[in-house]
Amino acid sequence: MKPHILIQKPDHFRIRDVLLIHAIGLVPGLLLGLTGSAGIILLIISSYIREPLSLLPAVTGLFSAGSIVFFMPAVSGNLYVRHIVKKSVGANHDPASSIIGQAGFSPRIYDGFRGFMEDADDIGYIRVSESSFEFTGRHISFTLPFDCVKEVRLSNIGWRGFWLYGQRIRILTRSFDKFEGVEFIERASNTIISSRRITKTLIDRINSSGIKTRA
Repeated sequence: MKPHILIQKPDHFRIRDVLLIHAIGLVPGLLLGLTGSAGIILLIISSYIREPLSLLPAVTGLFSAGSIVFFMPAVSGNLYVRHIVKKSVGANHDPASSIIGQAGFSPRIYDGFRGFMEDADDIGYIRVSESSFEFTGRHISFTLPFDCVKEVRLSNIGWRGFWLYGQRIRILTRSFDKFEGVEFIERASNTIISSRRITKTLIDRINSSGIKTRA
């Protein structure tokens, strides 16, 4: 099997979609963030003046802050990502073998404001078959056989997911002329726990194929 990559004109997942993904998560994120901050401030004031204030606002605020972190994948736009992938790419992919996620190339296809706002070059379905990595996106698709893979590295998601999401999966290869590699991040989760579980499933499939991942 030979490596194959197809990059079409981005009729989908343009700057409008990127802004909409972030806008959907902005409103609930701000509300929960303000509530959480208010709860922390109330606790600090209560401790400073040594007089008990009502615990209900403080507890509510702290609970909201914890909810932000726990549901960060959904708040950061994964709900909408799943919607547009199923609508534009198709919903007939087997969830047992395909995972909704994003692909970002190195060097990036998109830079400037578009690249600053979103670290994905495209979103779609990630699949680890018996012999290759496959990605089917809205305007990018590729097949990368295992024997064309130089190395697979794992790294922390970083600030984008409060350092708690599932890991980034970076695949290094010399088989794509313009690119040194591609990075996968799952976008199918609603919670931190499900993000780590989905990513672990993907990593287990890679390891079971005979390719060992490196941290």
